Amino acid sequence: MARRELTQQEQEQFDKVLAETMTKPLDYVRHDANARCDEALRRATAEHGMSFLGSWWVLVELLCSKSEHEYDVSDLTGWNILALDMSTCGRLWTADECRDFCEQLAEYGLIERELYDMGRIVNDRICREVEKYARAVAGKSLGSWKTNTALSGNAKRDAKR
Repeated sequence: MARRELTQQEQEQFDKVLAETMTKPLDYVRHDANARCDEALRRATAEHGMSFLGSWWVLVELLCSKSEHEYDVSDLTGWNILALDMSTCGRLWTADECRDFCEQLAEYGLIERELYDMGRIVNDRICREVEKYARAVAGKSLGSWKTNTALSGNAKRDAKR
């Protein structure tokens, strides 16, 4: 079935829901079953051990749970907040440990280097997943999947959650 163009009102509603959804914390994020096979994660884990991999997934969960899906670490307060948030299972992180960990993540390309250098911790893949989910939610708000929003099957399924 051919997709139809959205009316101006539908486009405005779609854009509004999309913008609202993209800035909300996520309760759920899709995760590839073979994520551990990512080349950058494999190199990092080989060099730093399984605790590095576990710390990475803690950070992913934290990024997903924040509005805007990023951390502002442009000052010491930002690093201290991240250190508190990373402190799990009885392990307390310091701001310096967080800075060293994030520097390694940037070196492996697991967080965006340019944004990290500007004091922001952002993962491009999380941003793409958030956008897919937000597009699905926005499309669903129009009451039809037959719009020009190019929704993937997974985005449709995720929007039903």
